[in-house]
Amino acid sequence: MSYKYMLLPTFFYYYSHFIILSLSYQILLGEVCLQMNEHDCTSSEVSSHTSYLMIFISLTLSFPPLLLSGIYASIADKYGRKTVIIMPIIGIFIKIVILLYINILHPTYFFSLYLFSSFVYGILGSQVIFNMGIFTYIADITHLNISSRSKSYSIIELCIIIPKILGFLLSGLLSKYYGFTVPLLLTLIFTVFSLICVCIIPESLSSRRDVSFKLTNTYYNLKLLFVQCNIVIRLLSLAYFLFYFCLIGSSNLDILYFKYKFHWSSDYMGYYQTIEGVIGSFSVLLIYNLSNIYSNISVIHWIAIGYLCRAVYWCLVGFANTDNLLYIAVPFLLFTGVISPYTRTIISNSINKMTKQSHLLFFLQYKIYQHL
Repeated sequence: MSYKYMLLPTFFYYYSHFIILSLSYQILLGEVCLQMNEHDCTSSEVSSHTSYLMIFISLTLSFPPLLLSGIYASIADKYGRKTVIIMPIIGIFIKIVILLYINILHPTYFFSLYLFSSFVYGILGSQVIFNMGIFTYIADITHLNISSRSKSYSIIELCIIIPKILGFLLSGLLSKYYGFTVPLLLTLIFTVFSLICVCIIPESLSSRRDVSFKLTNTYYNLKLLFVQCNIVIRLLSLAYFLFYFCLIGSSNLDILYFKYKFHWSSDYMGYYQTIEGVIGSFSVLLIYNLSNIYSNISVIHWIAIGYLCRAVYWCLVGFANTDNLLYIAVPFLLFTGVISPYTRTIISNSINKMTKQSHLLFFLQYKIYQHL
């Protein structure tokens, strides 16, 4: 089996994800503006009310996958990885259909529909569980060749970044000239493609389908990670959790921030986010080639540089008063591409090693017991 099975499903899913990420809050902003009978949709009243509503929408989208991650991990161990990869795709399909309904008919109860669509997408996993599924799938098929895992993770990261480039650019241009309906319909098509691709690829874990469904199995790796792993792996895991949490939060806020503070239109936001994506893709390739010849300790140093550069980028964007400062901040993203693929590689390899040691210890104890 090859990691290439995951390329098309990941590409199509994240194409849909980033278009929806770009459009959903702009649609929400437009609905709020329409219901408030405001002529200026970038006014402080509209932006503040939209931000207030977005808090609840973000909570319904973010917390369910975090709370249910243990259940989904057990489902993945029992029924295979494809199950937990398919469910977020179904969730984003439902979200797109609801957004189409809101955008076309402009119902007065649009906020309830928004909450429902985000809740359904969150319950079905959103990108959190999708990431868990695809990277665990890669871990399964590279367990015999762990050295190739970082390469596979890096290529999958590119299949996340490239749709970000195309998705933001296309959503910005299409929404400028055709409104939101056309890009939403296009997203619906890509979601169907992603679902078809997942359905036809082979399962990576078919040999373990006889595993009993126990939620306690889910937290076994957490015990290995936070109890038996060394302090470097524990701190690396905590840092990545905080980074990922901040990354999701900033992605949700960027659109309203740019629209309110700089009065950017949909196409201008698409251009800027496309530039971010292009630099991100170069980052993954550049850092992979530079750090591939070094040991894991040096790779951890690269990760630390990536966190520092990401923090500088967020600070510059947060305190930017002009567009020029935003473009000055963007080059700092060039050194952040090492964070995700190499953190995942180091942690998964450590868990894999600890699991093998645990199984070997159990086997030796069993043999000693038989001998006695």
